[in-house]
Amino acid sequence: MSWKPGRSVLLALVAGLTVALVAACSSAEEPAAPAAPAPTATSAPSAAPTATTVPPTATPSGPTRTGGTLTVSDAQPTIADAILFQVLASSQGPKLYLEYLIGYNAETTAYEPQLATAWEQSTDGREWTYTIRENVAWHNGGTVTPEDVKFSFDIWQHANPAAPNYAEIELFTSDVSVSGNTVTTKTAGPMFTVPYRTSSLTTNTILPKAHFESLVSKTGEIWPFQDYAEDPVGSGPYKLIEHKQGERWKYEAVKDHWRVTPDFDALEIIWVKESSTRIAMLRTGAADIITISRAQAKEVKDAGHNVIASPLADISMYLWPFGQYHGPATLTEPNPRVYDPTNPLDNLHFRKALSYDIDRETIIDVLFAGYGIPDTQGLFLKSDPAYNHDAWKVDPYDPPMAREYLKAAGYENGEGVGDLWFGSFVRGMAPELQEYVETLTQTWKKDLGVEFEIVLTEYSALRQKQLRGRDGARWIVPLPLSIFPDYSLGVLYTCHGYYGVCGVSEYPQTEALFEELRFVKTKADETRVLREIGDFLYTGRHHLNCCMIQALLGTNSAKIDSYAYITHGAALGALEYVNVPR
Repeated sequence: MSWKPGRSVLLALVAGLTVALVAACSSAEEPAAPAAPAPTATSAPSAAPTATTVPPTATPSGPTRTGGTLTVSDAQPTIADAILFQVLASSQGPKLYLEYLIGYNAETTAYEPQLATAWEQSTDGREWTYTIRENVAWHNGGTVTPEDVKFSFDIWQHANPAAPNYAEIELFTSDVSVSGNTVTTKTAGPMFTVPYRTSSLTTNTILPKAHFESLVSKTGEIWPFQDYAEDPVGSGPYKLIEHKQGERWKYEAVKDHWRVTPDFDALEIIWVKESSTRIAMLRTGAADIITISRAQAKEVKDAGHNVIASPLADISMYLWPFGQYHGPATLTEPNPRVYDPTNPLDNLHFRKALSYDIDRETIIDVLFAGYGIPDTQGLFLKSDPAYNHDAWKVDPYDPPMAREYLKAAGYENGEGVGDLWFGSFVRGMAPELQEYVETLTQTWKKDLGVEFEIVLTEYSALRQKQLRGRDGARWIVPLPLSIFPDYSLGVLYTCHGYYGVCGVSEYPQTEALFEELRFVKTKADETRVLREIGDFLYTGRHHLNCCMIQALLGTNSAKIDSYAYITHGAALGALEYVNVPR
């Protein structure tokens, strides 16, 4: 299996993702489903409002450059504001000054060359060989070499365990060699997914060996990657020249970059938590591009600015019941949870009652201003080959049916459910999250008599604490998860419960499937296994998805003509492709 371009390709969208680790849990034997009452009529999905939807095509700038500074404002990073992803899943800032072996084209959903011009799998499937692009300059001088690439594989192994992709790194980075202008990595078994692991869909960037070693001490299992902030160097189309944690990033364009020369001479990203402040910055000209919520679209357009919607509704608003099965009784810390018949959230009928009492249409229209579609499987886009269109049907808003399921669960009128909690926190990609939580809890109380206590907290602290044991038995957490077409694998990778933050791999039913997924040999095998995982999650209602919503940007219409491709997970990851009026 190989990928060898037949022509020079300049386009390589940086469309990476700060992966939110996803968990699912299990079901035990359940009683037969209740007889369905007369179905309640539901309206057809509302059409999304008109926005300046930009085709997902990125093209390098024309011969006439605008110059000047492009100023962007987004919400503050929610987990870490780090120079390198290996510290933790950080902001999108690193994607502008760093590059990957393989790029990803969001329009074609295909891999494209970046620092590797070709990649090829051996006939036995146990080796991947990359041909390294020549004459790519580091920002401080010198060029990218195969030795830099080999060393970067070693860097990835010493990340913080809470950084994305950490659990999978050892599968393909332990045996790496250099021969001439190629780098070869060996795997324990045939591993179709290695190109994904080294692409811009992940956080595995290439760094300069000598410069890194001059700044970061290679001691211990977790290297002090934060020391790289003293003098960050990459090879991307923007050079990072200033970094103030939690405040701003400043870059200057790299003229005649091999991939693309940005239209602007300089780029500044300013982190501003309050959305009203970002809108004020757009109005006064202090920012040219800002992230906005769906509800703010009208205000921004009425002020004479453009609203650019992501081409896909690809932010999943799903609910994660912590109370479900987290592992066999023999599993030790951090997740000793087992099926508990006295816990409502362990009861499939109870989860179905909650799902049938989610008014998805109204939530989309009112909370998300129509920028979304109802959906029931929050880990796959409908364009994904693994999406099971025949089986994964959206539960209608049907309170009578919900009450029947609640009765079958043994909690008629909400009696006997005990204490239940609903986490709520700030997430930049979904500022509507608090209102979303309040809407759900009010509906369940009114229709079912089921009450949840809303707990305001930080997401990262909540998931680490609540999954450590039975403390998490009666929690539901809402997660806005940004996903992309045709690579559900990136969302569903198994993490074996490190730090107590992951649960999906601890299902006996899914554990075997994830092990198989690690070493699939073909795309068809990957699609089959992902669908089996999706079938399991859907059948057990292990995630109670509401909808898929679109990401929005507000832009200065006098300065920004179009943005080649956006999704919130990478809204700041492809700014080199911003186009300006000509």
